[in-house]
Amino acid sequence: MLIIDRFEENMAVIEDTEAENHFEVKRELIADDASEGDVVSLINGIYEAEEDETKKRKADVLALLKKIGLE
Repeated sequence: MLIIDRFEENMAVIEDTEAENHFEVKRELIADDASEGDVVSLINGIYEAEEDETKKRKADVLALLKKIGLE
């Protein structure tokens, strides 16, 4: 799974959860509607946000926070 970790100037830092590493890509290769925390896929050379996967991931994180008493 690829997740936008953060933006730094004209670069985006992407977390690859399967390879357990981070890499940088030019901001221009990120879809305009994608933001930090979004799950993305590389489609035709552009990292596009996956709305359903992002919602699922955020719900999973929220459930975990509730389970450990932080939400």
